[in-house]
Amino acid sequence: MSNTSRVDTTMFDGEHYLGKPADFTDVIISRRVNLVNQIPDFTNSNLELLEIGCGNGASMFLLSDKFKSCFGVK
Repeated sequence: MSNTSRVDTTMFDGEHYLGKPADFTDVIISRRVNLVNQIPDFTNSNLELLEIGCGNGASMFLLSDKFKSCFGVK
């Protein structure tokens, strides 16, 4: 079975899956933010956040008020 048979073909560029952008209300985003918030001293308003592979930036956006500045690389 091809991977394109289970997912809308517009989500592919050839055989490369483009993915579905996460919504701010998606469980995976809230879980990720909660995990980050549990790491002692990870968030700090004097630090900058660089998120590599941020996609649409939903996680970074929800964490942005805890950092001096945030940068995302899709």
